[in-house]
Amino acid sequence: MLGLSPARAAEETQIFGMTVSLPGASEGWARKDASDGVLLNRTWLREGRRGGGAALIQILKPVPGKPAALPEAFARFVATFKPLADKRPITKGGGLTVNGHAFVFDRRCCGRMNDISVDSVSVGIASPAGHHFLRFVSLGLSRDDEKAAEAEFEALVRSLRPQAGDRAFELKGDGKGFEGAYTHLSTGLRPNAFGGMDFYADNDVMLFDPSGLFSRRIPKHGLGIAEHCRTAPTECGTYRLLGGGFLRGPDRIELLEADNRFGMLTRREESFTRESGDLVIDKGRYRAIAPLARGTTFEGTWRHFFASSGSGAFTSGSVAVERMLTLGRDGRFRRSGFTGFSSTTESASVAGGRSRPAEAGHYAIEGRTLTLTGDDGTTERLSLFAPEAGSDKLLVIEGSNYLKQYRTAR
Repeated sequence: MLGLSPARAAEETQIFGMTVSLPGASEGWARKDASDGVLLNRTWLREGRRGGGAALIQILKPVPGKPAALPEAFARFVATFKPLADKRPITKGGGLTVNGHAFVFDRRCCGRMNDISVDSVSVGIASPAGHHFLRFVSLGLSRDDEKAAEAEFEALVRSLRPQAGDRAFELKGDGKGFEGAYTHLSTGLRPNAFGGMDFYADNDVMLFDPSGLFSRRIPKHGLGIAEHCRTAPTECGTYRLLGGGFLRGPDRIELLEADNRFGMLTRREESFTRESGDLVIDKGRYRAIAPLARGTTFEGTWRHFFASSGSGAFTSGSVAVERMLTLGRDGRFRRSGFTGFSSTTESASVAGGRSRPAEAGHYAIEGRTLTLTGDDGTTERLSLFAPEAGSDKLLVIEGSNYLKQYRTAR
């Protein structure tokens, strides 16, 4: 999940006609203004071998240009940072802002400047006011420090309003939607970290809200969809039903999804029909998920198992994860688990594993939430649904499939 870090104090200001919220001195950032832009910098002091590092945020003065010319202008902007100009992007992409402006980004790493490691993220936005370019640079930072600094850059980009009348990033529907949760079984093969291929069978979720918001996950902790989408927008989006007429319902659905923590949106349009309470979206059938009644109990043991393996020219590896959950009609639960791994190279082999301490306590089910209260007083709230109506053979807990176990008669 690509959730947003908790918001820190920021200073809203005007820069060259743009409105933006900047991290300030209280967060350790120093600001320097120039005729062609604004530069923010922050230094981390750390003891030990790494010795800290620094981060820079550059906001350029808007450059005149039409939206169609953004890709070429952005490529020139990216090339101006010489330490990474010859590196291939790790990730790059394009979409829209919540205000409908064209948006592009480019992420690069592993450069050197004065023998210091350098990473960067560049962002470009095209509005009627021109092209807006921003850049984040990490200099010798540890992974944790870089993550914290980049989160502040992401928040800055989300807050950017290129012109009057624009709004900061927030997912808002048109209020003309419907309510319901649906699941679609998706199967196939995907590459794994060991060079092999894994079979997957995922119960993809689409949770629709009358506000016009949708989520691809059941919200955790019993949150409503609006609150969930504020904290985890990359799992959410907005939708509109299109087409239809007086004698027939809508036949298309427009989905506008948040793709990254910068607030970039991508839009697509799919075919849409309703069939016996289910939905058919782009020829995929999404079956309705009924919320479970308060006080629902189950009886039995469910198992989640995942294994992945593969080999390359000189190495091989594997990992396996097992989780067991027992639920009783008396409202008691018990769970345990195991994780094992192995890795082999030309010169060495490593293997190991760890058992999860058994836990027990009471459980409660309401709607699409499973609450586990341990005998030690700890409480955990998990998403839960049964994909097959009237059957408990499969439970989906926090997005993982748990199959019911049956004892073989002797």
